[in-house]
Amino acid sequence: IFCYPREEIVGMESWKLVHPDDRAFIKEIREKRLRGEEAPMEYEARGLTKEGQTVWVVRRNKRIYYRGRPAILGNIENVSERHEHKEALRKSEERYRTLARALTLGMAEVFDALNELSLGNPKVRIPETSAIDLIAELKTMVNMTAKNVGEIVDLSHEFAIGLAEHFDVLHRVSKGELAARVAGRSHVELLELLRDVTNKMIESVSKEITSRTRAEAWANPSEDKSPQISQSLTL
Repeated sequence: IFCYPREEIVGMESWKLVHPDDRAFIKEIREKRLRGEEAPMEYEARGLTKEGQTVWVVRRNKRIYYRGRPAILGNIENVSERHEHKEALRKSEERYRTLARALTLGMAEVFDALNELSLGNPKVRIPETSAIDLIAELKTMVNMTAKNVGEIVDLSHEFAIGLAEHFDVLHRVSKGELAARVAGRSHVELLELLRDVTNKMIESVSKEITSRTRAEAWANPSEDKSPQISQSLTL
């Protein structure tokens, strides 16, 4: 177990075979046993090999009398491999618990964000980091969906405002304000097309009315020929 030949280990100070971090623990058990007090007959502890490597052992000890004095009779079993399996299992269980927590918290964040989105809040965003790749992907998809919905809402709002401006300009023109034009710029391509068409139409109508008014004024200079825009302009 400790990689010593027989001639070296017989008579060796036993503490050299015990891991420094376990010496106080083993010393307390040893002293209780020698005093005849209750002490565990079997327990695990760490040992040190001749090369300084750590090994896990099971110590099984019993109090006896040797040459008229209290002594300890026992044996040691190497359980390093079993202990490694236990440690691997512990780490696996800890990782499972970590992933389970990450899954629970991640899904809660995803569902909360989707609920906010369904209630009309496209500005909701969630951190996209997660120990679980699937959760991270879901979070990314939720954020992208919220962003797209937000863009649609913004465009819809901009489109409504743009249409209102068009109708206002057309109403002003119908009342005789021929200088009115749609001036707003927009990221919505349809609104840009409507702006150009509306302004060109107003410009054309304005020129026609001005030309007609001048012709009537030239033909009948004695009469007041103010343009009747509301009658002559059809939109």
